[in-house]
Amino acid sequence: MTRDQDPKEEEMKAMSEFITKLEGYADLEVSIIQATKINKVLKAILKLNVIPKEEKFQFKPRSQTLLDKWNKLLASEQGTPLPTLAATNGTNDEAKTDAEEAKASPSDGSNGIKAASSQKLVFHLGQEVAFQRKFPGKPSDFEWIRGEVTSIIGEGKSRRYQIKDLFPEDQGDELYKSSASRMIPIPPEGTLLQDYKPLTIVLAQYPESSTFYRATVKATLDGGSKVQLLFEDDEYNRLQIVERRMVLDYKSKKTSDSLI
Repeated sequence: MTRDQDPKEEEMKAMSEFITKLEGYADLEVSIIQATKINKVLKAILKLNVIPKEEKFQFKPRSQTLLDKWNKLLASEQGTPLPTLAATNGTNDEAKTDAEEAKASPSDGSNGIKAASSQKLVFHLGQEVAFQRKFPGKPSDFEWIRGEVTSIIGEGKSRRYQIKDLFPEDQGDELYKSSASRMIPIPPEGTLLQDYKPLTIVLAQYPESSTFYRATVKATLDGGSKVQLLFEDDEYNRLQIVERRMVLDYKSKKTSDSLI
């Protein structure tokens, strides 16, 4: 189901199965709702004048029920919306609080992510994320890689996360410590995600690697499950196909994390 197309009858069974999956999450993480913007998809369903097989699948009342539940979670949760990147040259001490990092702007010399609000994004154990890894001995250089939260250290402003590199270059676990402002949630498999418009700048996992780079959306493929991208600084200007959930929001004005 896309914005510029009427819903098709043959897609309704799959759509119902997606909603059933959402209904199966007793307490969906607020960070996932914010990162995937799935609530906006359900709001769009409510605005449709005609939905095939609505009488059978009850899309609108089911969507409204989910929205009511999520709105309560969003209202009570003290987490932040999805952070936006503000990567610049420079570095921050790990002891710096998330609240201070959230105030960073693309021009203030910080090397991190600017939060979309003054609140904090909260992650949970086992959650997949893209996180900003620094290069040892090179505080001004960093890269975004795919990882999993394995431990939560501290509370409140001092909270830090231990993250495991899911695809380490060497054998054995590679563990890193990170703050929430240097992490972006990766949507779980099966999450219904909105399509990106062509020419949108995103952060995406480069094929056959665990590293995320900035790229430009060229097209949405396979009913929204894949995205065709052109990665910046790819010397061959090759179009790449990436799984939709590995394509993340990106709003930085800087260029320090383009493909090398």
